[in-house]
Formats: sequence, C-alpha cells, structure tokens
Amino acid sequence: MSQPWTTISDGGPARPVVLAVDYDATGRRDATFRDLVELLPSPLTVRLSGQPPKGERTDAQLLDRWAGDLPATVGAILGYCAGSIFACALADRIERERGTRPATVLFNPGRPDASTLRRDFDGVVGSMSLLDPRERADFLEKAAKQVAATPDDFDEVAGALYELYGQASRITFERADIDADVGEELVAVFGSYISYLRAARRVEPGPGWARGAAVVSRDHVQPAAFTPNPVRTGLERERLLGDPAVAQAVVRLIGAEE
Repeated sequence: MSQPWTTISDGGPARPVVLAVDYDATGRRDATFRDLVELLPSPLTVRLSGQPPKGERTDAQLLDRWAGDLPATVGAILGYCAGSIFACALADRIERERGTRPATVLFNPGRPDASTLRRDFDGVVGSMSLLDPRERADFLEKAAKQVAATPDDFDEVAGALYELYGQASRITFERADIDADVGEELVAVFGSYISYLRAARRVEPGPGWARGAAVVSRDHVQPAAFTPNPVRTGLERERLLGDPAVAQAVVRLIGAEE
C-alpha cells in the first residue's frame, strides 16, 4: 500500500505545501506532476497523492485517506483530469475544517467517462512494444467496439477494458519473461486506476469549485462545474504538464511568485 502523499519537490520548511492529485502509475504517455515540478521557476514543496490500495474504494474512503495526512498549512491544491475532482473536494473539506480555502489549479478537469477509459487504454496498450502490430490493432479495435456499444455504461466499459488489458499485458509479460505473480500485480494497478475513476464519478460538485483556476489543452472541453474562464493553451494534452510556460502560470496562479 502506498503512502497517502509523496514529496516530489522540496522547497524548504518556510513555504506552504502544495498538494497535487493524480493517478500517474498507469503507464500513460501524458506528462505528470513529476515533470511539472522540474520546470517550476521557484522551488515549491509539492506532495503527490499516493495511489489507492487495491480493491474497490469509494470517494469518501479516498478523501479520508488523503485528508488524514494533511500538512499543517496547505497553500494550494493541483489536480489533473479526474484528480481535479478530488482536488476540489479536498479544498471543500479544508475550507470546512480550517476556515480557509486553498487556491486550486486544475488541469483538463472533468468527470471521467467511457471515453476517458478508452483514451488511457489506447495509450497504454499502444505502447506495448512486445505485441505485434496486428495484436495491438485487435485489442484497440475491441476496446473501440465496446465503447461504441455501451458509451453511457461506465461500469460495463470498465469491466471489458480491464479484461482486454489483462489479456494484452499477460502476452507482454510472457514474452518479457516476467514472473506471473509480478505480472498480476501490474495488472492490478490498472484495476486500481479504474476504482479511482469510479470513485471520482461519485463526487458531487460543490459551489466553491468554480472559484478555482483551470489550465487546459487546446482541444479540452471545459465542464460547467469547474471554473468558467479556463486558461486555454495551444498544447496537446500529453504536453500540458511538461511545458515551462504552464509551470510559470502555476506559480502565478497560486500566488507563489518570489
């Protein structure tokens, strides 16, 4: 089981802690908060959310786990994709319990759906180099057909794509001579990610969510629940957290400029 928070950047004890919420262990191609902190123009202490334990977790269980290990001072909360939902919910909780609301900066915020799962499935399976091109194409086609058949049934799509992911992964593990037990642990990571997305879908938006800032990629559709005036970049989704100008904008938006 991972820790609730992992420090990925240390700006020293004099500065408020910035929390970052994301699930970055899926093997996706997107830049992550670990990339972003390397580009910050001034050092900040940033703690990244730990991955959920294996098995089903509700939104309340995840939030309780993260909220149970908060620093004394939270200067801001960052959230990526579905992590933006949890970032806003943590800001709600801190505001209720401490009387002040941390600044929130959200990156491509939105409620996960079947297309979210397919995008991440395609990215991970598409990078499995030990599958031959025909095998990869077959898995991607099956995923596309499942999403097309049940686009509004997240749980149906999640179950089908988890099964396809397991099949693709086990072929890869066998060819890479990875021990079966280790391989099953790696497959379970994708299952944990599905639980994370499922939990995010259960969180109801709060009135304070629209007070945050959002930075979005060029093709992102901004949901109504989040800030109505996002900072729209010309970046592709995969590069959003890996751009120096975005890192500078984060420092400005959370008021951490020196």
